[in-house]
Amino acid sequence: MIIWARLQAHALSHITYDIKKDNMKKLVLLLFPLITLFTLQLSGAKSEPLHTDYPHWNFENSKTYSKLERINSFIEQNRNKEFLAIFDWDGTIYNEHIPVKELNDARYSGQAAYHIWTAINSDAFPFKPFPMFWTKDGKFAENVIEKNNFLEGHANVTANGYSKFTQIPLFTSGMTPQEFEITIDEYLKQYRPDQYAFLPMLDVLQKMLDEGVNVWIITGSNHYFVGYVLKYIQENIKYSGDKYYNFQSILSPTEKSVMHIAGNGMKLMHNKRFSAVYDNTFTQNPEKKLYIVDREGKEIVVKNLEKWSKAKTLFVAGNSDGDLWDSEYILERSTKGFGIAVNPTQGSKLRNFSKHHEKQIVLLNAKDLLSQQQ
Repeated sequence: MIIWARLQAHALSHITYDIKKDNMKKLVLLLFPLITLFTLQLSGAKSEPLHTDYPHWNFENSKTYSKLERINSFIEQNRNKEFLAIFDWDGTIYNEHIPVKELNDARYSGQAAYHIWTAINSDAFPFKPFPMFWTKDGKFAENVIEKNNFLEGHANVTANGYSKFTQIPLFTSGMTPQEFEITIDEYLKQYRPDQYAFLPMLDVLQKMLDEGVNVWIITGSNHYFVGYVLKYIQENIKYSGDKYYNFQSILSPTEKSVMHIAGNGMKLMHNKRFSAVYDNTFTQNPEKKLYIVDREGKEIVVKNLEKWSKAKTLFVAGNSDGDLWDSEYILERSTKGFGIAVNPTQGSKLRNFSKHHEKQIVLLNAKDLLSQQQ
């Protein structure tokens, strides 16, 4: 009887073991995809980008696609994390070599082209744009173009450094933000953003915003100008399918500024018109220096943003040597930092820096920026 009971117990234990073993197999099969995904995220493996997130990228070009994989992986691996992402504007998100037909297709950046177009077409508005340039000699357009050429390096003598960047926003002095926006809207109808914006870079910008990243644009252009261009884009250019771009989180105000854009502009007066006093909100530094170029420029803006937001910057995108210092500051202090160098000039400091930091920087060329049809 005792022997029989032992045989029953032995058989029952085997049955229980087989059941447990079978359940364990099922549990492993169930958890394997989740474990694999978690392991890939920890190892920094590439994440497959979706065409709906990057509709203007060329998925057929293997070299371009591999770059997009790296960009998307960084975004996916850092989703829901508190950090700052910094984008330059001219040459990074927007073409800075726009042929201006009013001046025999001479090439200018977006804001400079806007100055020229508005000066030549000032009669189209019920108010006087760029009030400081309406001189008694009646040479308004000539005055604007001459000043514009001086600031943009199209003259024999050019402005540099602090002098240049504090004079650029003088065009708006005496205007209201509303008048500024009206002139920009009319300009963009003639020089359409779908022709001059780098839509693949706008896709990256949109993907970051959709993932809740705290995105800032730091630019040498007037921040109101860039903001109004972004507003125009989100109202007129489709992002994916029937969905339009949405940059409201960039256009929303902060405690320090009217939007998440740090640029070169003038302070507003009590009558809501732009003054002739430079707005140095973002470029204030402990030494109280006036310099806003090189290491006292974008780098100090980044440091101020980090201090105010209590978050570190992990991403930077730029195209020229003007973006070198903030790129160095962001990428050399941490291996977690990541950047995009947008077709920097051959032999430029930024291009050489990118080549020496290729594990952290994706170097895009002109072909990578060619927008694909949705």
